[in-house]
Amino acid sequence: MQQRTQQTHQRSESMRLQQFSQAQSLNNYVQQLRRNANQQEILVHRRVMYRQWSQEELVKDQASRQQEEQKGNAQIAAFIEQQQRKRLEQPAQDAQQASEQQQEEAKQLSLFKVKIYQELFLPGQIDAALQSQTLSPKSREQVQSISKDLLDNTWWSKQDAGQLPGLLATHSNTLATLTGELLEFDIASPPAAPSPLSLSSLNEMLAKNSFDQLAAGKIIQSAAQADKITAGQRLAKAVMDFKRVTSNDAANQALHSDPKKLRSSVKESLRIVNAEMVRYDALINNLERVYEAKKAVLHATTNYVKMNDKSSQEG
Repeated sequence: MQQRTQQTHQRSESMRLQQFSQAQSLNNYVQQLRRNANQQEILVHRRVMYRQWSQEELVKDQASRQQEEQKGNAQIAAFIEQQQRKRLEQPAQDAQQASEQQQEEAKQLSLFKVKIYQELFLPGQIDAALQSQTLSPKSREQVQSISKDLLDNTWWSKQDAGQLPGLLATHSNTLATLTGELLEFDIASPPAAPSPLSLSSLNEMLAKNSFDQLAAGKIIQSAAQADKITAGQRLAKAVMDFKRVTSNDAANQALHSDPKKLRSSVKESLRIVNAEMVRYDALINNLERVYEAKKAVLHATTNYVKMNDKSSQEG
């Protein structure tokens, strides 16, 4: 009887522990989801903030980022010098020891570069990626200036008919150039689909105990580019349609046949461009490739440090 009571108690305790473990796992999972959502939300807020910045604020931020990169490069250079001094002070006794020393130095340098990358380079690469997804303050001012002119009847009434086609073409070419610089693809022939996220180059580097922060940064920038391909398709088409409406041939022909129709067509096409620009901004905010790339790069580099850094293993 006592044995049966003890077994029942053990089963009850086991079930309680199992339920507690499941609850803890669920709680951890929920907390992780919240952390992920919060980090993605932070990126969204930063995109919105960058759209509201002045050119001066952007230049100041870029200068600050360069300072962080210079700081990181200086620390890496100092670490390499320290390795060289140690090598001179403690020279290898034979070829095998020299080879082992070289391998260990490469690993330690790679570990140091990874830690510096996470601290000083990666945050700036994320900022640069997010900033690349929106028009710069100067470019946004140019787009707004074009809209102000072409949607204003007073502007149209002041233009000489002989010069109007050239002015329209100038505005159109400027808008196409700015859009192409934003989207970073040929708006006349947009890519069909973005390439999937790949960490193969990063993993290959780390497997060889080598690390290049610029190569890692390309993964972040590729993610930003993939978002722009997804979000920018309709914007690219709208700008190309506007370019056709405002071409020299189309404008000259419309001026001779129906000047009012030309004005109406240009304004309608530009309104579509403006609407697609707003839509692009909204879509970019909802895409998560930059966040996913950041998370993947951090995961890969953090695992590398855990596997290879003795001080990390001891801690």
